[in-house]
Amino acid sequence: MSKFECPESGDPLMPSCHLVADTLSDYLEEQLSDADRMLLEEHLRACGLCMVYLDQFRAVYRVAGQVDCSELPDDFEEVMGAVIRRWQADRQADGKE
Repeated sequence: MSKFECPESGDPLMPSCHLVADTLSDYLEEQLSDADRMLLEEHLRACGLCMVYLDQFRAVYRVAGQVDCSELPDDFEEVMGAVIRRWQADRQADGKE
């Protein structure tokens, strides 16, 4: 399933840290299948780095849920999507992913 071995568990069958990071939103919104949720939770039990990241992500997620979005510009999602895509492309070009 993963293309990278988890650095903490050393298990090549465990989902990679990158995959876990990419699915945390779905996890917090309970959008994962039971099988994917179980794999992710197994990874979290074995990987302290991802557990710390999950705790940080939960805190950001909680605060973001309190933001009043009624005053955001109409093109906010489009602009933010472009910013995120550019950031991801830059990270890949720098070899960070």
